[in-house]
Amino acid sequence: MSEALPVTSFEFSLPRERIIKLYGAPGTGKTTALVRIIEHLIGFQDHTEFLENYGLSLPFGQYGAEDVIFMTFQTSALKEFEARTGIKVKDRPNKPGRYYSTVHGIAFRLLIDSGAVDGLITQNFGSLSPEDWFRHFCRQNGLRFESSEMGYSNVFNEGNQLWNALTWAYNVYYPTKGPKARYEALKRLAPKLWKFPPLWEEYKKGKGILDYNDMLIRAYEGLKSGEIDPRNLPGHKYSPKVLIVDEFQDLSPLQFEIFRLLANHMDLVIIAGDDDQTIFSYQGADPRLMNYVPGLEVVLRKSHRLPIVVQAKALTVISKTRHRKEKTVAPRTDLGDFKYKLFWFPDFLNDLVREAQEGHSIFILVRTNRQVLKLGKELILAGVHFEHLKVDYRSIWEAGSKEWGTFRDLVQALLKAKKGEELEVADLVTILYYSELIDWHLGERISEKERYKKIAEQMEKTIEAIEKGLMPFDILKVKENPFSVLDLEKIESLSPRHGKIAVELIKELMKEKSQVVSIPKDARIYLDTLHASKGREADVVFLINDLPRKWSSILKTREELDAERRVWYVGLTRARKKVYLLNGKHPFPIL
Repeated sequence: MSEALPVTSFEFSLPRERIIKLYGAPGTGKTTALVRIIEHLIGFQDHTEFLENYGLSLPFGQYGAEDVIFMTFQTSALKEFEARTGIKVKDRPNKPGRYYSTVHGIAFRLLIDSGAVDGLITQNFGSLSPEDWFRHFCRQNGLRFESSEMGYSNVFNEGNQLWNALTWAYNVYYPTKGPKARYEALKRLAPKLWKFPPLWEEYKKGKGILDYNDMLIRAYEGLKSGEIDPRNLPGHKYSPKVLIVDEFQDLSPLQFEIFRLLANHMDLVIIAGDDDQTIFSYQGADPRLMNYVPGLEVVLRKSHRLPIVVQAKALTVISKTRHRKEKTVAPRTDLGDFKYKLFWFPDFLNDLVREAQEGHSIFILVRTNRQVLKLGKELILAGVHFEHLKVDYRSIWEAGSKEWGTFRDLVQALLKAKKGEELEVADLVTILYYSELIDWHLGERISEKERYKKIAEQMEKTIEAIEKGLMPFDILKVKENPFSVLDLEKIESLSPRHGKIAVELIKELMKEKSQVVSIPKDARIYLDTLHASKGREADVVFLINDLPRKWSSILKTREELDAERRVWYVGLTRARKKVYLLNGKHPFPIL
């Protein structure tokens, strides 16, 4: 971020009273309020009394679901809307929920529905995301890229440096500098990487694909020139009239310009967010943008989540940041608790077990995905069952088969066997899939379709036998000693990046000396990054305060320090009852 906001204008053609700004601090029910507003506008449920509590008067049932653009950064808000209304949030053309999506999703749909981009472009992408295509590009050019590690958390991968620099530069400077914004990216890159931005442009052109920056830039240019008119989309039979944006604080200047240009075509605009919870600064998000939008301001004043002590600690973190709007928010009446300790795994494990045995839901939050993997391995070896807050299909935990068992399913089945628990049919199927008894044809030059067919034939025959109660000797062997039949070569083949780590974990589980703790089977334990926790809550939060490097070596400017404080503020404010702040080797001085 720079001191001057790099946007072209804060001018809106709508009257001020047709723009509503909803400030929602952690736990104040911001997303629920937005969903209720949509329900009210489309006539799904009358929330007049709720709206009047905040001084809002909105027409009931004046619009259809197809009249609304709902832009958000959190898919949880989309899922809540879908669950409550039954309106499917899909990207299919001419469906009421087509324009309920992320910023990039909406930009891409505008391009297709306006004819600015040929709809057949989706065939060029195949099943790959822009990150997947960029990984292929990096591999082709000898660069290392980890799509799960963004921001400064993987600053030593040259592919990540390139992706982050381009994303930040275009998101921040394209509105004011146009194509010359790429020079801002070069300032963040070592000279040896300067040749790669034009090579990436050639690569995309050759494949006929767009990256996320292209989607935003082309949508912005189309809206600015009039080529894209959201009220007249030839490829879309509906005409949006209401624009609602959730998590507005995470818009970059380029995304803000798309919002502003869209807003000038609408009858009503509602934005919701909290500048204190800006967590995508590394992508260009600027917390000041929301505060400069004209409109009627509504501040949600009561936190239904934070107890007194936790809120007080969180405020000591966020009060040190600049460019924030002061908000008076009442916490819950219970005191809550905050514990400050050094991170020592045995001590942490004891606290974790105690909280789980007391029936508390638990978040364990770390700074990077690499730390998720490392700590997850230690927790599994200790017998702790956990889930993630987000689904990363490139994660080793999700690798394997959704039909017969992911790597996570295998680990959980092996843990049950190690504890002496009875294995269910699903456990036997998963272990069998990764055993020497099923041939994956790894060394053969055959198509993936043919490989799957051969594996499926073996699995279906064996599953049928198990379900009929037939337990031939090989299946009995799986049941009696699952570790003895595992094929470690298969497990390593699951991931070129993390396959060896997966094998090491299985080998550790095989050791007889490893001990497991007593965790209730219904314990609600989640391990993930601080970013993944946004919009979620738990009774107890363990914050592992450990950065990938000494903080002073990676956070060099006041803007970067403020951005980091906001990330930890988000983590702190997930707790309904208690926070453990556990300092590791490279703690960030947040308190």
